[in-house]
Amino acid sequence: MGSSPSVSDRIIAPYSSHAYHQPHLSKQVQGGQVNPRLFMSPGDNGDNRNSQQMYKSISGYKEMRLLTLEQACQGLSIQNLAYYVKKAKNYSKYPKQRLTQDEQAAINLYTQHTTIYQLLNDALRQTDGRALSPWYGYLKLFLTALHKLPPYRGTVWRGVPHDLSTKYCKNGEQIWWAFSSCTSSLDILRSPNFLGDTGVRTLFNIEVFNGRLISEFSEYSAKDEILLLPGTYVRVVSEMRQSDGLHIIHLKQIEPPYFLLEPPGQVGLTPKPASQYNKQQNKIVNDEISSEENRSDEDNSEFQNTSTVESLSTFNTQIQLAKSISSDSEKAQVLKHILANKNLSDEMIAGVAECVGTIYSAKEKGDVVQLIAKRSGLSEKQFRVSVKAINGISADNQKAISLKAFLLHEQFTGQHLDVVLSAVGTIYSSADKQNVFTDLIRNRYLKAQHFPSILNEIREMSNDSHKSDVLCKLAPRLPKNDANVRQAYLMAADSIYSSKEKAAATMAFVSEPASKGSKKQKKFADDASGKEYGSDDDYSKMQSKHL
Repeated sequence: MGSSPSVSDRIIAPYSSHAYHQPHLSKQVQGGQVNPRLFMSPGDNGDNRNSQQMYKSISGYKEMRLLTLEQACQGLSIQNLAYYVKKAKNYSKYPKQRLTQDEQAAINLYTQHTTIYQLLNDALRQTDGRALSPWYGYLKLFLTALHKLPPYRGTVWRGVPHDLSTKYCKNGEQIWWAFSSCTSSLDILRSPNFLGDTGVRTLFNIEVFNGRLISEFSEYSAKDEILLLPGTYVRVVSEMRQSDGLHIIHLKQIEPPYFLLEPPGQVGLTPKPASQYNKQQNKIVNDEISSEENRSDEDNSEFQNTSTVESLSTFNTQIQLAKSISSDSEKAQVLKHILANKNLSDEMIAGVAECVGTIYSAKEKGDVVQLIAKRSGLSEKQFRVSVKAINGISADNQKAISLKAFLLHEQFTGQHLDVVLSAVGTIYSSADKQNVFTDLIRNRYLKAQHFPSILNEIREMSNDSHKSDVLCKLAPRLPKNDANVRQAYLMAADSIYSSKEKAAATMAFVSEPASKGSKKQKKFADDASGKEYGSDDDYSKMQSKHL
């Protein structure tokens, strides 16, 4: 152990040509201030296995007996290895989670700032079993420790400062033969010391069910590090490209056709057919994940739609990604991609609406909100939360266009009037308010109790001509025998300063329509009030006197 043994009595572990090939990392990263294992190097998945060998499982090590860490590292030629082994053992004097001191030390040694993890992972990628054989003792101890830890289920991230999108096509499947370090914090990877916000880079978003959280034993304990075991089998769910050079690839861990990594026998896991072992794993990770992973090839039709959001976990991940995108147009594009799914729940629509609030461009924000308005079958909750998102649109014309889209929606009824009027109240432009009210007053679901609220909002319009025009169009629909409606109309008309416009609004209310459709308009008013009404002479006198 160490650098002193000669070639004749030591097997020297091969050093990969791409191992730790990360010239892009800052000095801070290379100096050990942050965790370099969270990066994939360009060759991490450029395995030397051909199609005949790719499913050859990692075994051999399991026949080894458990050794101490010092014994397990015999035969490895790594500079200052003895020092790092001693450091790991000292760190593990008080082992946790049912681990022995040597088992915990094996995890810690893997995380230390040495070449050990690059060399081990390079050996795992080789098709020649002889490359891995010097590592059998350490691998047995390391995997025994990891199998004692509870499986980690959730969404993790991994990054690489290169474009790997051509290797990860939708619905394609990949085997990651090496240990793969990931993080549960997207912010870590987006920091300037890692991927940053510029340049060509690939961000992997991975749904896993069999990772291991090793932060507690790591040299980088301040960072969440989830370790994926060798032989992790993933399917490509989707791939998105952004104009700033970022490629986002969504992966989902699935069960392999058969074992790619045989578990160590010392922890009570004896080799079984993959189907039996997977049943055991399903009890751990629950049906939320396993029900999707146990599908046969014939049941993969759901993956054909590029807009499918497969689970709430996936959806939340996409929303988190969208919020982190600085470009409004790119963010809007991601949200439109999500909205292409026809089966979004109330919670998902609420998530989209919340993310819309992080868009600064009024046009991009309006486009996304209008796309929600085009969805059929909006629930009341979805309708309300989406209309509320309109309040954050800065441009009145975009706000008005978005509101009009919801007013024309099949689900819009009088019960949604309060949230619509609240949004109308945030429009400052009188002309844009006029456009919204023109559509609103045509809605056939409006009843007598709705009109006072509408008239109160009309009263707030600043332009006399626009206000009078809306009142004149609304008047034929009003139940004039309703005292609340009369009073609200009176106040709205009285707020007009122009005598000409005020007179027009008054005449529209007190006069019976002389048009061809007057009977139909009178019926609308009757329906709205719920009863017949007689002459308006008395009210006309009162109205004229007041005005």
